[in-house]
Parts: sequence; structure tokens; C-alpha cells
Amino acid sequence: MFRGVVAAVVVAFVLAGAAFATGIAPGPWSWSKTTHFSMAGIAFDHPASWHLETPSNPAHYETVFAFLGTGTARQVCPSGYIPGAGGCADSYDLGPNTFVLRLSVQDGPPVRVDRVTDLLRNDATAVSTFIGGRPAAMQVQAGEPSVIWTVAGENAETAYVLQAWIQGPDVSTVRAQIEAVVRTITFDEPLPPAPPTAPVIPVGSPAASV
Repeated sequence: MFRGVVAAVVVAFVLAGAAFATGIAPGPWSWSKTTHFSMAGIAFDHPASWHLETPSNPAHYETVFAFLGTGTARQVCPSGYIPGAGGCADSYDLGPNTFVLRLSVQDGPPVRVDRVTDLLRNDATAVSTFIGGRPAAMQVQAGEPSVIWTVAGENAETAYVLQAWIQGPDVSTVRAQIEAVVRTITFDEPLPPAPPTAPVIPVGSPAASV
């Protein structure tokens, strides 16, 4: 019995030491308690320990409606800010092995086909995928590091943009946690059907899961 208790204590110290070494504590990744996110037509569940910030400063072509993650972020706007005129900047506070997922809706500048198709045509590194049943493109910015998902919006002019800003050193583990949430995304309304005369546009990128 005593040896069993000692062994359990040793295991606990090893796990605690591993968490300290990586900067990831068990709590932030626990799915035992979740919160439902529903805003701007997009919905998903996430660990309740994640921080949520909801800015309200629409820019000219983009409206950021949430910052969500184990780190924190906010928008800093200049004095005399006029909504819709732009000029606000994002400010991030990321500790080791934390992240912030920036959620926004884009509605400009004008598109040639639609935002997802145009992105895939213009960025050879972007990967075609689907999120919540909608066409999407995924881009990985290794130098940041950052992952961006651009998802079809309610029409060709709009798109949801989810950008994860990640602080290492264990970037792959943090990214896996973010992707586990992205895979569960749903939308309040389905996309309207394309008109019968709409041309089929090959995107030139292989299909891939998130």
C-alpha cells in the first residue's frame, strides 16, 4: 500500500514537472467543463477556462467580433476613433504555450469570384478545406507562428477569418488544441445555393482536413 502511494506521488510530480517545463498546465485544456460560443452566426464549444474578449470597433473592411484563447488580446484605438474608419490595432499578451484566436468578418475589398476561391488562386501555399460544411482555406505562417482559416460567408463578398496567434515553445501541441475546436464549428444558417449558371472554378489546391 505504501509503495503504491509513493508511486502515485512520483507520477504526480513527473506530470507536474512536465507541465511546468512546457508551460501547459492541465487546467486550460480540460474538456470537463465547457462554454458554448455563439456570435456573428458562428458557434462552437470550448474549454471554460479560455478567455473571451468582445471588441466593438468595426473597421472599413473588417469587423473583429471576438478574441478567444488561453492568452489575452484587446483592440487599442486612437483618441477620436470613428467607427468604420479603421486605425485600431490588436494588442496581445501571450505567455509560454498560449494562444489567442482572433475571429472576424471581412467584407472588402471587392472580389473576383469569392473570398475563399480568390485566396486559393493567389496563395499557392493555401490549402483548400471545409469548416462547418463551408468551403475554406487554411494558411500557415511559420514565421509568426500563426494559422489562418478563411471560411465562406453569407455571400461572395464576405468571409469569416479565424487567425490563431500562438506562443511556443510547444507550438504543435497548442495548434492541435485549437484545431480540435475549429473542427467542431457550426453556422447558424447554411450557405445559400449557388445560382444554376455559376461556373465551376477549380481552386488548384488539394483538399485537406483542418
